[in-house]
Amino acid sequence: RAKIEEFTLEDELIKNFNEIALKTFESTDFEADKELLKVMLRYFTKEVPQSFYDDAFVNLLAKFEGNTDKLADYVYDNSAITSKARLEKFFSQKRTPKDIGADPIIDIVKTTGIRNYNRLEDSLLKAVNIDPGTQRTAYVKAMYEMQSETSNNIYPDANSTMRLTFGEIGGIKAKDAVYYHYQTTTKGIQEKINPNDYEFRVKANYESALKAADWGRWGQNGALYVNFMSDNDITGGNSGSAVMNAKGELIGLAFDGNRESMAGDVYFVEGYCKSVSVDIRYVLWVIEKYAGATHLLKEMDIK
Repeated sequence: RAKIEEFTLEDELIKNFNEIALKTFESTDFEADKELLKVMLRYFTKEVPQSFYDDAFVNLLAKFEGNTDKLADYVYDNSAITSKARLEKFFSQKRTPKDIGADPIIDIVKTTGIRNYNRLEDSLLKAVNIDPGTQRTAYVKAMYEMQSETSNNIYPDANSTMRLTFGEIGGIKAKDAVYYHYQTTTKGIQEKINPNDYEFRVKANYESALKAADWGRWGQNGALYVNFMSDNDITGGNSGSAVMNAKGELIGLAFDGNRESMAGDVYFVEGYCKSVSVDIRYVLWVIEKYAGATHLLKEMDIK
């Protein structure tokens, strides 16, 4: 077990950290991330009073003459977390939590003083005996009344209500000369199986069931379809939502979105934002052939 006080590349903890970091480097656009930091620092320094800044953050601002864009460039260009080479070099020698905490990115989070701001907010709310949670209903009601007086529309609070979205099943042209079909099969699962990777490790009896290829009534064209894409507009918390066809029949369960749709909550781009759903036939195959829970199928109205 790795000691918290002292890390080296040989420690299991660091090996795991490096594996996670490697995947982060593969999937993160650090240039875009840096631009986001610049925008956030501009808003922070504009909206949060300087009385909440830690001395270290004040000194950093002074170092760059109040230019938050230059400050963001410095943080990203000198942080070990934003470069694979710098990260490996950083952990090539013994390190302590103090060393890690001194990284520019971690340091800027600690020194902005936002914790002081949050503590003051909590103390003010307690002083007037206000619980934001219990006052939310009154607050939303007041917002509706204020907006109605100014003729501005306000979106309704849809929590605890049934929300529907409609769309069409279809693939996606992700980039030049790259097109993703709208359906996947069990063949894709078998191609990705890797006993040495936690995310792609499967049980032996499940792999055997795949190799047997006994799809029964759930198969189509000699294959068992697993997932499909559609342009339904989903968001966090939609996992498990029913996907129905035009006849109201259950054909799948939404559980994810493609990488290109991650900004869909802010801006929905037709043709790029896709909902990923598991084909209900695959679910039924798992219940019958893999789990052997045929008694559950008897309780369902399956056409």
